[in-house]
Formats: sequence, structure tokens, C-alpha cells
Amino acid sequence: MNFYLPFPDDHIQQLIRQNKNFYEEDMLMDINKRGLKGKVGADVGANIGNHTIFFSKVCKAKHVYAFEPQESVYKILQKNLELNDVNTKVTAFKQGVAENSGRGNVIQKEQTNLGMSKVELSDFGNIKVVSLDDILFNKEKHIHLLKIDVEGMGLEVLKGARQIINTSKPLVYIEAENKEEYQKLNEFLQLYNYQSVKVFNHTPTYLFSVVDRIDG
Repeated sequence: MNFYLPFPDDHIQQLIRQNKNFYEEDMLMDINKRGLKGKVGADVGANIGNHTIFFSKVCKAKHVYAFEPQESVYKILQKNLELNDVNTKVTAFKQGVAENSGRGNVIQKEQTNLGMSKVELSDFGNIKVVSLDDILFNKEKHIHLLKIDVEGMGLEVLKGARQIINTSKPLVYIEAENKEEYQKLNEFLQLYNYQSVKVFNHTPTYLFSVVDRIDG
């Protein structure tokens, strides 16, 4: 793997540089063992491309759709896709993701952690916001994986992927900052016969899978 890491104080870039390895490796290895090879995934909140590149290079996904709304971070993402020669296997969008298409603003929560930025919906926002169903439902017959890390907007993203969830039954790896957020995500996904299977990472990221697909 090769990464362009221009911000030495950024939390994720710092860890990649120090460990000389992918960030959130335990979760990534779990994704790899669940068979993304030759299949399609979406990385919502792609940041600098850590997960996207792992999906493409290590898991050998057929195609990955990556969404990153921050201008400066999106440029780093593009650079890292080039460095790892996965441009043809990744489609990157400089857009936020929510229940409905519209507009929004990026809110920077911590200067030393670009991954903590979040999108706030606004009719007069300076970034484009889309739903996964609008972008992907008619483009791909089957979506195998949704990875969602969007700082409190996870339920919005899921609501905008109802058709994908209902037809493809993808694995869902989604961050929840607290118990209240987890409960909302769990209640929504239970409507589609999903169950929480595992949890990863410092900020809890949960794997949800349809009940008849669970294999540990």
C-alpha cells in the first residue's frame, strides 16, 4: 500500500504513518474474510481512502463507490487512489450522503481529526448531498457491502438506501457514537431482518447482517 499523508497531526494519517499499516485493521480483516472479492461495495465517509483501497487491493472488490464531501480530504483520496492504481475500480464522489438528495455544509469538529467532520443538511449548503439509492440502485444489480462512518448521520444514510437494503441485503458496517444512536440504527435495520453481529474500533462500529446470513 502507498499513502499520501500530507497532514502529520491528523489522527488517521498519524496512525497509518506510525503503524505502517491500514487503519482499523481488525474490522478490515473481518470484511475481507466475508468475501468482497468480485463484488461491489460502498464506502460512505471515505476520508483519505484507507478502507476504499483495502476493499480494492486486498479484498479485490469488483468496484467500490467512495463518498467524501470535504474538498481537501477528497483531493487526498484522489491522490491515494492514483498511488495505489485503483482508479478504474473506484468511483469517488465529492458529495455528502443522506436520506434525500439536496445540499449541506461540512462542519469541522476537530482540527486534528479530519474524520470527525460531519455534514449538516441545509438548502443553501455549499456541497451536494445524495442518497445511495439515487446513485447506486439502478447502477448495480447487487451491493455486497455498505461501510458507513458519517459522525451521527448514519440513520440518514440508511434511510436513503432502503431499496438497496431491501433487495441486496448488504453487510452493513456502521459507526455509532453512543447507545442512543446504536438503538436507532438497530431499530431501523431490524425492520429488514438485520441483527447486530460484531463491534469494532475505538468509536464503536457495528456489523449488521441479515439473520439468515450470519456466520460469526
